[in-house]
Amino acid sequence: MTEPALSTTPSDISLEARNRSFALREPLAGDWHGGREFQTAFFNALSLSFPTGEKFFVDSVKHYLPRIDDPKLQNEAAVFVQQEYIHRREHQRYNEVLAEARGFDLQKSTVRTRDKTG
Repeated sequence: MTEPALSTTPSDISLEARNRSFALREPLAGDWHGGREFQTAFFNALSLSFPTGEKFFVDSVKHYLPRIDDPKLQNEAAVFVQQEYIHRREHQRYNEVLAEARGFDLQKSTVRTRDKTG
């Protein structure tokens, strides 16, 4: 009996990081959530915490990359790291454009969620 592979991704599927970028300035200047002020403010506030959380995910996976024996799983984890870096970059950019469009200080707004380790 052979040991099952650690990766559960079907063999005919390969993961790849997608380097996407979005035009944000115009939508973020107004209430982009169907014109609803509260929902827009809620999701904008939620976005302020995302870059720190995404950095945590990336750092956690990167920490264990050298311990992964399954080549397919190691590749999937490496692609995840790449994709999360891109995702984090776009959330950071979203927050920067949002702060500029709405006229608030991004540094003050994220002081409680920022990573203190650098």
